[in-house]
Parts: sequence; C-alpha cells; structure tokens
Amino acid sequence: MNIKRFLALGLILLASLSFTGCLGVNGEFRTVRNHVLRNIDMDVNRDIELSIGPALISFASLFVSFAETDEPVDEMMRQVKRVQVGIYEVKKVHNAKVSSSVVSELTDLMSEKGWKYIVKSRDRNEIATVFVRSEEVDELSEMFVVAVSDQEVVFVHIEGELEDLIEIAVREHGLGIQVANK
Repeated sequence: MNIKRFLALGLILLASLSFTGCLGVNGEFRTVRNHVLRNIDMDVNRDIELSIGPALISFASLFVSFAETDEPVDEMMRQVKRVQVGIYEVKKVHNAKVSSSVVSELTDLMSEKGWKYIVKSRDRNEIATVFVRSEEVDELSEMFVVAVSDQEVVFVHIEGELEDLIEIAVREHGLGIQVANK
C-alpha cells in the first residue's frame, strides 16, 4: 500500500512540475545555447538554467498582488507566460574578442526558426542581440536575448503578451526621455 502512495505522489509531483515548466529549458533554448557556447572561444560553467511556466508565474503574480508596492508588478507578471534563463560564468577566455561570425551565424539560425533581430550591439569584447517572434503581424509574443562578455554568457527567452507588458512599463515610467528646458 505504501508503494502505491509513493508512486502516486511521485506521479503527481512530476505532473505538477511539468505544468509549471520547472523541469528545464525547451529544445529551442538548448539549440541556441549550444550553438553560441560551441562557437565562442571560452570555457564556461553553468550558474543558472531554469524555465518558469504559467502556473508558477500565476502563483507568483498572486503572491505579489498582496504586497504593498506602487509598481504594477502583478499586472506586468500576468502578461508573461513563460521565462527561460541561462547564465554561464566564463572560466577561461581563449580569445578576448568575440567573433562577428558568431552573431551572423546566430542570426541565420534564429531566422530559420522565424525570429527577427531588432537589436545587435557590439562593444569591444561584448555582444548582445535581441530577437523577437510573433504569431500575428501586430503582436509581440516572444523575445530572445543573447549576451556574451568576457565574464558571463546570458540567454533569456520570454513568452507572453509582450506588447501589453511594454505598454504597462511605458505607462508607468515613460520612455525615459528627458527634454531640456529652454
């Protein structure tokens, strides 16, 4: 009888983790991560790699809604469906300059998967690229950020109603543009 209870508990735990998205990053995330890590001339250690799904985000949003804050954090969290994050510490840099071919090959890989880049930034030995993908022409449903420096490599994938998330942020904080007085 106890074995059946433990088996049932294990199956319930496995099912709940599957619905929350906490079992790990998806295949597309792993493909991008592996492509970048294979093509940079650095040795890295994984610090964090996680996926947070809709159930856990909803629970966190509910928890945050009870907190006393002037920020609309819970409203913003309700716009996000899934977040995947990977942070890798650079142990050893074999070549301090990140090759521009890494960015162009990554852009080609992402383009094949329906992503479009909106920002590419290069500053000395650091690169950052932001990709977006949408199901509909007038909506923004996914964003993928890849940043590589001589200290860390970071991947962030966000899914949700991102245009609504941006609208909330702009409504609350403006665009951060300051106009000089005459």
